[in-house]
Amino acid sequence: MSLVTLGLCATVLAGSQHVAAPKQIGAPASDLLNNRLRSPDPSTIGRPFGHAMLAFSFDENGQWQYELPVPPTMHLSILPVGPGCEEWDLVAINPAGEDAGDNRLITEGDLQPFFPVALERIDIANPMPGSWSIIITGGQPGDSGQLIVRDRSGIALQLHPASHVALVGHPIILRSALAPVDRSGSPLQDAFKAMARGLDVSTARIRWQDDRGDFTTSDLLQNGPWLEHSFTPLRAGPHLAHLEVEGIDADGFHFIRTAHWHCHVETEVSVTDIQTTELDTERLAINLELSGIDLRDKVLLSAEAWCDGQGGMSPRCWIGGMAAVIDNQARLVLDRRWLTLEGGNGENLQLRSLRVAEPNGARPLLPSGDIDSILLGNVDIPDLITDHTAILPELIHGQGDQQGFALERSSSEPGSRGDQYGGHNLMLSHGYCSDGDSFPPADFTGDVAAYVNTDQNFSHDEFALDILSFGSQYKSYGLVGHSQGGNAAVHLFTFYWSGLDWAGPGRLLQAMGSPFSGTTLAGNVSILGELFGFGCGVNYDMTYDGAAVWLSYIPTSTRQRTWTWTSTFEDEWWSYDYCHILTDLVLWDPDDGVVENSEGDLDGANNMGTTIGWCHIQDMSDPAEVWDTNRTSDMNTEGAR
Repeated sequence: MSLVTLGLCATVLAGSQHVAAPKQIGAPASDLLNNRLRSPDPSTIGRPFGHAMLAFSFDENGQWQYELPVPPTMHLSILPVGPGCEEWDLVAINPAGEDAGDNRLITEGDLQPFFPVALERIDIANPMPGSWSIIITGGQPGDSGQLIVRDRSGIALQLHPASHVALVGHPIILRSALAPVDRSGSPLQDAFKAMARGLDVSTARIRWQDDRGDFTTSDLLQNGPWLEHSFTPLRAGPHLAHLEVEGIDADGFHFIRTAHWHCHVETEVSVTDIQTTELDTERLAINLELSGIDLRDKVLLSAEAWCDGQGGMSPRCWIGGMAAVIDNQARLVLDRRWLTLEGGNGENLQLRSLRVAEPNGARPLLPSGDIDSILLGNVDIPDLITDHTAILPELIHGQGDQQGFALERSSSEPGSRGDQYGGHNLMLSHGYCSDGDSFPPADFTGDVAAYVNTDQNFSHDEFALDILSFGSQYKSYGLVGHSQGGNAAVHLFTFYWSGLDWAGPGRLLQAMGSPFSGTTLAGNVSILGELFGFGCGVNYDMTYDGAAVWLSYIPTSTRQRTWTWTSTFEDEWWSYDYCHILTDLVLWDPDDGVVENSEGDLDGANNMGTTIGWCHIQDMSDPAEVWDTNRTSDMNTEGAR
């Protein structure tokens, strides 16, 4: 599909009681060639699930019984969770009919800091393979719970969508397969590994549920270790797919795996016209006429700019950012100096891989394959540039006001640094659903500002705008973010003008325990929260899929100004250790009890390594990582202000 023509824009976005001025973003072709700014292949980001979360309800006698298939393994963990679980009794009877005599460790613990309830977990070394009878008594008739099981047999269940697009009336296809834990990242190779190990599916069922509680349950089509299911949502809003698979290994032993996949279904948007306007001698405005956009005040945009030149038709740059929707139009801005820098001559200029997304969650709004390319024709380009470094910051973050259009300047958008009030601070931020537990301000010296907004479930965009509103009282600041606070800092610097853009020398964005590539807890803990009747709910930006899509809008220029730290527990040789009695069963080691270390790294950023002996927050087995004065001292000394 090819579109051409012309027209509009203004860039005033309201957010969090503060007018937010978005940046015009550009990035070199290298960010496309390394795939950082391209929509990720869904099949490469599906994570392996090595556990099962089995929902149950007590019968009229306050009892529940289940036959749990256990394959050969060195370690089996069983944990029942639900309201009143401190009163439950759990019995695990092995295939020989014994409920004792093997190497069992019963650990009493609690679900703090997530839920204030005590529980018992059973860990069994070298369990007898076969069918185990799990009996839970002491519950209230009709009450619900979850049995969390992990057998650590080296077999996982991988789940991913066929596309990141989830729109009303369009089929959502989920694909899954049994795979070895040491997955290669290639679904095809993993499937062949599974077949080589003799893995097969015995039964598989999927349950779809929307935010109204309506659900459908069905069996899955299967082909050996592969599974596929299609579901067409009829309304917008949150949806949950719960997949339960019973597999069988080469020796005939059965095992159970489950996976949860969360998505937020959107209503479809379409591009009906493209118009171009000369902003000035360097910039070209590309205005998109949109339909189905009536209820949105802004969108997240991105596109690849291709043209002829050195190497023939090649990608010359990426352009994107937040765009206000005014009169059903939204704007991309191309600084044509990118074309010169990347060897282009401006002939046959095309936009490829156009993306229009919901800012909260970066959720796609265009149907898959809706627009392949947009031909813009020949454009004039500036003279050859002798000093690339002098113009690079302007190319990356735009020129501020878009000439010819009104832009209400926020108090923290770049202007004259001297006429802004407040100090030059190092700002500290907590994360998702925080009760205020964050970096101790006393561990930092000089001008320090502590952002606090407790018990919130913000998207990265909402979080960033809330920080922006708080930060408007300062002339400039660097950001030290814990958990999602780090994601929000990266989002703020990428998409909006703020006090970050006037910070002095030093590390601009510092993040500890931030789930840049997501965490399974963004969905699983929220499911448990529904059982207990509290919690902050699902956060789509921090699911594995949501995080991958969001990251595909974060250029290398932001990543290079980000420093990351991760933590994990002290693992003593004489015991089985973890940060948290529950999350240990759903995370892959090493982890900090919330974020797996592999997901706390940001590709292209400055990785400061993993420190042992610390956990994500307080009330875990080791101290909270924000209390580590060695690292906070480093952050304080090196932080930009």
